[in-house]
Amino acid sequence: MSGADIPLLVPEIVLLAGAAVVTAIDRIWRTDAFVAPLIGVASALAAAAAASVAGIGHDLFGGAVRRDSATLFFSVLTATSTAAALAIGVRQVAPRTVALLLVSCSGAIVIVASGDLGVLALGVTVMVLPLALLESRGRLITLGAAGLVVVGAIDLALATGSSSLSALDVVATPLGSAGLALLLAGLVMIAGVVSPRSHAPVDTGTSDAYVAVVVRIAGLGALMRVGAALASSAVIDWRASIAVIAAVSVIVASLVALGQTSPRRILAYASMAQAGYAAVALTAGFASGPTAAFFLAAFALMTVGALALIGRLPSGAKIGDLRGLARQRPLFVVALGTLLLALAGLPPSIGFVAKLYVLELAVGAQLAWLALIAALASVLSAVAYLRILFACLGEGDGVLPRGRVYAIGPAAAVVVVLGGLVPGPLLGIVQNVRF
Repeated sequence: MSGADIPLLVPEIVLLAGAAVVTAIDRIWRTDAFVAPLIGVASALAAAAAASVAGIGHDLFGGAVRRDSATLFFSVLTATSTAAALAIGVRQVAPRTVALLLVSCSGAIVIVASGDLGVLALGVTVMVLPLALLESRGRLITLGAAGLVVVGAIDLALATGSSSLSALDVVATPLGSAGLALLLAGLVMIAGVVSPRSHAPVDTGTSDAYVAVVVRIAGLGALMRVGAALASSAVIDWRASIAVIAAVSVIVASLVALGQTSPRRILAYASMAQAGYAAVALTAGFASGPTAAFFLAAFALMTVGALALIGRLPSGAKIGDLRGLARQRPLFVVALGTLLLALAGLPPSIGFVAKLYVLELAVGAQLAWLALIAALASVLSAVAYLRILFACLGEGDGVLPRGRVYAIGPAAAVVVVLGGLVPGPLLGIVQNVRF
């Protein structure tokens, strides 16, 4: 460790400082509810800017913290997604929630930058403990997933004699195999590939958006980081495991979404299916970086935008309650419909381009069967999304969105279409993402 390493941790420091400021203001001044979310948004955007300025360079702490292109991309994506999630709940989200989510985001950035098993375990712990305090119903899943990662990391360190991820290329003992299995299980749970984490939205969707997007991105980034460190023999088993998990995830989540009557529950399971799609990209190994990065950026944009709109509906709203909404709030329905169709992977949207790249990658990796299953799941998901859209277009006097509908939802819908028509700029950003 050198003194030059500390300034390069500015993104994490900014997030923790923002959490401290929000907590102090809430305890001392008890200001208007608008102040805490605004500080949270500013802190998250400042962290993203700091990560961009730091850029790519030498690894920190002897390689324990990586500063490659993947770290840069995922740090900016997680920080900006956190800012968007907090913006959803402006004037509604509690200061305590803002502070906890900022702390959690600092852990998410550490996770995707991990070059060491200890750093990975630390990042997972910092990310999930605030979520455990916020989510009473998801607490056991959250803590259990973190526990699997920690135990798996300890087993791997004992088996290899080193905590460095680069030492995973010699995993060949029963203890090492068990540790790798536990680590895989914990990370896929954190990524939401095997367990829906979203329940009834809290703080008008802020917590849901954070869990559905930032936590999943961090978990998938960690999976890619660990997979890139494995030896060729272990990568084969790793890819096979991810392929099976992804196939089960996209099919089960899409089928369950079909049976839901709540728009929120449909989006919860749909985000699980989207995580499964991202996992499909991981099966291609080292070539998956740019495609997975493109898909996750599109996923973040579409999901945050959709949750920003769905979060304005009454908490107990069912699909049948949305009848007539198109006549009363046409802009709301147009934006929501655009985002839902993008999530379904229909053209001309960035969701279509992202899913097309993932399917091409799977076929190129000789996993045509997985591409076929993913395409079938996409059709099932489209049916679930269309149920919401058709209800809005039906006759009736449906429920109206609560309060103001902030610009984040309509703006996301516009960018989703533009990104589908002109995907070049985003492709240029992600083309060099490597782990």
